Amino acid sequence: NQKTDLQKESFSRSAQNGTDHLFYQLYQKEDITSVLKDSQNPVTPENVLTGTFVKNQPGHFKFVFHMSVSPEQNVPGGLYKDKVAVRLYSGTPSQSKSAVLLAENQIEIKIPISRVLGTSWVSPENVLSWNSHELSQKKNKSIRLLLNTNSLVHTKIESESGGYLIGKSIQQPYHFESSIEKSNVSISVNPGKVSEDIKQKLKDVITITIEEQN
Repeated sequence: NQKTDLQKESFSRSAQNGTDHLFYQLYQKEDITSVLKDSQNPVTPENVLTGTFVKNQPGHFKFVFHMSVSPEQNVPGGLYKDKVAVRLYSGTPSQSKSAVLLAENQIEIKIPISRVLGTSWVSPENVLSWNSHELSQKKNKSIRLLLNTNSLVHTKIESESGGYLIGKSIQQPYHFESSIEKSNVSISVNPGKVSEDIKQKLKDVITITIEEQN
């Protein structure tokens, strides 16, 4: 579906990194208009690169094209490559159908994609707290961490105290669950039922470790 949608938006070319694909397009103009056609024959003056040479005189001409990558892609970081056929014709743009093929070669397109890994709290802060009434009611609370990444990651969540809320003279066992769905890491905490006469602060620290997989 992604390929079909991108092709509808004119990103019909595909660079590859292993089994991953990055869709892009080549254009004649800097404002990314006039798509360069991948055809055995020139199509219209807007779909080819043109230049003028003086007959029987040596010289050179620099052809410049422009590229755009679809912003709607989330691909792993790495170097994406594609080969593009370049064909040189003689003739005039107004008579492209009668142009004569003089030479053909290939150029390699290389598109480096940086690896991204960032996090941000979806909740207002990264602290969960309960009052004594909430503890007595076994009130469950949760917090969410948003991952911004184009790489495979491994997430590990650990309790500093081994699953206890620690106070001055009490250790209250509690239970927490974690889940990963798309770009969200969710932690749900159930402190367990305690009496309302607790007069001390209970605390634990949960560490989230996010490692990028190669």
